[in-house]
Amino acid sequence: MDAGFHTVVLHPVFDERLGHIAFDYDSAYGAIHSDWTMTGATAVWHLTIPANTTGWLPLSAAEAAKYKLNGAALSGNAAVRGEMRDGESGFVLEPGSYGFEVMR
Repeated sequence: MDAGFHTVVLHPVFDERLGHIAFDYDSAYGAIHSDWTMTGATAVWHLTIPANTTGWLPLSAAEAAKYKLNGAALSGNAAVRGEMRDGESGFVLEPGSYGFEVMR
């Protein structure tokens, strides 16, 4: 991976015991934002990737099937690009804001 937050590696752990989590980090490229809320078995996750960076969301095919981005399945979604990195499958997120629904 790239040094200095050029690639933001995403590993959300949605836990209903926490209810809601919000995180902001001012990287050298701009603000990284992540917040999620659990309601029952569904997490609603908002994410912002700053300009001149990318997000890397490592997910297996089974995990990816639990994610929706802007109401559509993650796989085949034009807003993200599926690829392999270091033998791990996942999705590349370009700079911008994203709204996910994740079924646990």
